[in-house]
Amino acid sequence: MLDDQPDLVHFHNYYLFSFPYTAFFVRNKLKRPLITQLHGYNNSSLRKVLYLPCLLALRKADRILYSYEPEEALYRKLGVMERAVKIPVPGVDPQVFSRRRRCDSRRLLYVGRIPRPETAYGEKSPFLLLHLLRNLLHQTKDVVLDVIGDGPGLRYCRYLAQKLGLMEHIAFHGYIPYSDLPRYYQVSALTFSPIQVYDIDGWFDGAIQESLACGTPVAAFKASEQTPLRGTYGFLLSTNMEKAAAEVSALLKTLEDMDQVAEEGSRFVHENCTCEKVAAELQETWESAIRT
Repeated sequence: MLDDQPDLVHFHNYYLFSFPYTAFFVRNKLKRPLITQLHGYNNSSLRKVLYLPCLLALRKADRILYSYEPEEALYRKLGVMERAVKIPVPGVDPQVFSRRRRCDSRRLLYVGRIPRPETAYGEKSPFLLLHLLRNLLHQTKDVVLDVIGDGPGLRYCRYLAQKLGLMEHIAFHGYIPYSDLPRYYQVSALTFSPIQVYDIDGWFDGAIQESLACGTPVAAFKASEQTPLRGTYGFLLSTNMEKAAAEVSALLKTLEDMDQVAEEGSRFVHENCTCEKVAAELQETWESAIRT
């Protein structure tokens, strides 16, 4: 960085524990604007304690990008809310993910990476969906789960599906090219994003945005049991797989209600979460940091 002398540094904060000394270097040695994003804070209490140096180092950032609304409370406590900029992540291409009228379907969908089961903490966990599917089949026999994606946990995921007796009701498609994904969304009744969140508001997660852009409803798992089933643009299932299966079974009987939620979400995504709009907001954020 000293050789390149960049106009600013955008630190994509996945490698969280390198952030404090990087932030110090950029502001005190390089003397350039610093833009960052926080990932992974909203996890266990132990992780929150371990992240404390990184949280305090956020005060050195000129701009903090976020898309997950609960982070606002954290930024207010740290006194950095005036530097926080809400930007959807990651954004969708509306020319690829277009809304179409969907036919009645009993197909369920997961799109994403398949991690190793022992490292799935904090990531999407398709393994949860296998247990949900097993419980769901006690109530309805005509559903099929399409699993799209690759990763180090794919072999175990297949093994678990076979062990649970699900192979007749699950299809592993592996990697699918980006441009081919819409046809899977458009023929599905419901897309799963198997992570715990406080809401489905269209700002966060690529598969959620892609599914809504195609007009397909989305379900994730609730971060608090007090959270209602209906979110802003999707549904928040219980973390108890028996209850979650009952909730999915009930949703599949109210396709019109699900379509209404998805239609509202689709409009939001196409208006606020396109790649073009995300790029423009990033450009403005970078330029404003340089100006100040």
